Amino acid sequence: MLILTADPKTWREQAVEEEAKWWVCNRPPGRESAIECSRMLAKRFGLSKDEFAGRHVLDVGCGPTGRMEYFDRAMLSVGLDPLAERYRDDMGGCMGWYDKLYTIPIEQYHETFHAVFDRVVSFNALDHGYNLAIAIRNIADYLCPGGIALLSVGCDVIHMPNACHPLKIHPAAFTACLVAAGLDIVKQDQGGLPTGEDGHIVFKETCTGGPVFHWTARKPEQ
Repeated sequence: MLILTADPKTWREQAVEEEAKWWVCNRPPGRESAIECSRMLAKRFGLSKDEFAGRHVLDVGCGPTGRMEYFDRAMLSVGLDPLAERYRDDMGGCMGWYDKLYTIPIEQYHETFHAVFDRVVSFNALDHGYNLAIAIRNIADYLCPGGIALLSVGCDVIHMPNACHPLKIHPAAFTACLVAAGLDIVKQDQGGLPTGEDGHIVFKETCTGGPVFHWTARKPEQ
């Protein structure tokens, strides 16, 4: 059984708060680790250090350190995470790469960022939300024509959702949402994602027990 939607009120009261508690108990890595994680992510996707230079970039579910510290600065860099302000103010998060931080969930944005960004990235975040189809539709709306989305998500096709991961996503369902949102799939594959563990960065092949899948998708030129 797939679970692609969750109740927003329950999500905010449970999933968001459980995520905050997790980071209180597992303090965010410092800037050096954030840079290394970002560098490994660049290698994973085959991105150059200047991939985002001169562009407008949105990081959906940026987390307490973001995933962009290795890259040259963008013309505009925005982090979007329900806990962004708490990461920065209460948890010692490293948010130096971002010009702006927003705390409203991606499902609640629509026109705010319409056709603003050349790149939208989201790594290990969309399965933490409460409506996958709306989230991906908004990502498509945020992209300028010709813009590219780099998206990674844990597809827990075997394990049931937990407090931090209310959705249960199959890669075929994720692909279907991309197509329904009008995005062209450039590449899809499965493999590890860099993450902090015991003070160093490692590649994890699974996320909460399910495999990690990666998509590169492009918004057609108009």
